[in-house]
Amino acid sequence: MKNEINATMVLCISGKNFLFDLHSSRPLRIELIDEVPKDVDLTMITDEKTFLKLVKGELRASIAYLAGKLKFRGDKKVAIRAKKVFKSLK
Repeated sequence: MKNEINATMVLCISGKNFLFDLHSSRPLRIELIDEVPKDVDLTMITDEKTFLKLVKGELRASIAYLAGKLKFRGDKKVAIRAKKVFKSLK
């Protein structure tokens, strides 16, 4: 998965920030962080209810985005590749 995404992302869920380091040149790292670093490729922002629906496959990311329940900051191409993260969490 990380070879295909090859980016650093932060997932903000109801104010909690989770760093996903998915660069192919480094070991996989997922950790809870206090602040969002400025050099991440993508930040995704959502609430806990929407996140759970995304993970369970009950809601598509594109629909959540259009409804304003999922927001992106950064490289939108990474967002498209990041769908694999949600699929792997099912």
